[in-house]
Amino acid sequence: MERYALKSDEPVIVADPQEQPEPAPPYSALSNREELLPAAPPPRDFVLWSLFNAIFLNPLCLGFLALVFSVKARDRKMLQDMNGAGHYASTAKALNIASSIIGIISTIFFFVFVLIPSYKSLMRL
Repeated sequence: MERYALKSDEPVIVADPQEQPEPAPPYSALSNREELLPAAPPPRDFVLWSLFNAIFLNPLCLGFLALVFSVKARDRKMLQDMNGAGHYASTAKALNIASSIIGIISTIFFFVFVLIPSYKSLMRL
């Protein structure tokens, strides 16, 4: 084992073995010129909208697919994967919009072309 001699003008620092080191603050890795930016809000997961579409407006099973993607977005958000959560949430939003539009249009067509003519035919009797 080799020993190195210290120069006489260099200070020798001896650490106390019982002394605990202070934890570093969470921003210590940043330089003084960088500013801390506020955290972006987590992406929305649209679970309630998807559940409504899955129960009431489910044309072509789009409401169910939106519910699946909403649950995946919520799972990713719980795992702190905000990029994955945003991707699944945007897919769920698009599916919810499509499901809502197709469901509302089909409901209007049902009332106009099925219920109203059948009601008029019943009134003639």
